[in-house]
Amino acid sequence: MEPALAGILITLLRWEAEMISRGISASHQTVTRLKRVLLGATLVTNVWSSIRPPSGPINHGMVFLHVVIPLVVYLIAEVMPIIQQRCTAARDQALKAVPTQVVDQPRPDVSEPKSAVSALIRLRLPAPMIEALRVKRDQVDALGRELTAQDVQDAVKVAPDYAARIVRELATT
Repeated sequence: MEPALAGILITLLRWEAEMISRGISASHQTVTRLKRVLLGATLVTNVWSSIRPPSGPINHGMVFLHVVIPLVVYLIAEVMPIIQQRCTAARDQALKAVPTQVVDQPRPDVSEPKSAVSALIRLRLPAPMIEALRVKRDQVDALGRELTAQDVQDAVKVAPDYAARIVRELATT
């Protein structure tokens, strides 16, 4: 029985957390009552087996553990909405402090062929990365060889598969 009650309680707590994270108050009298009934039922189902053992005497340590754990869960369930509400308020306050105006990124140096620059812009690379790749490509060209994915990774920090994609984009231009 206890796992079923705990499952319902977890569902209720997750719903409450989701509502609070969206800035909607979930502190309704019915919600609080249901939460307390479920927590109380969990406590009773946990403690009952240790108070009425099928055989042998009552183990007071087991009774203590079966009481303490549901009480800790109860206290966490009561405190988490407060914590989540304060975190949501802090997030909202931080978002209000951030300017909403988007600043354009500087455009890369267009002294190289337009097609190579446009290939890198199509990949939505920031200007500093485009410049680092241009410098690396010039170095590789001076050595008389083709640009490789490892060259790209040496110039900018990207995953190997993305480095290969950059090489493919530059090769098609």
